[in-house]
Amino acid sequence: LCDPKFWPELKTLGLTILFAEQNMHFAKDVSDRAYVIEKGHLRYQGTMAELVANEEVKAKYLMI
Repeated sequence: LCDPKFWPELKTLGLTILFAEQNMHFAKDVSDRAYVIEKGHLRYQGTMAELVANEEVKAKYLMI
């Protein structure tokens, strides 16, 4: 379970996994949804596709 290569396989089992990840490139490959939390406040929520398409959120919170 600690090996990130195994995580995409878990999706096929229908499991729900919550993890905190700062590597956006990795997160978009294994996640269906994204939440951006700043100083304890939820600033963004949506699908990974919506996050990748949201230039404002990317520039302000993700620095990509």
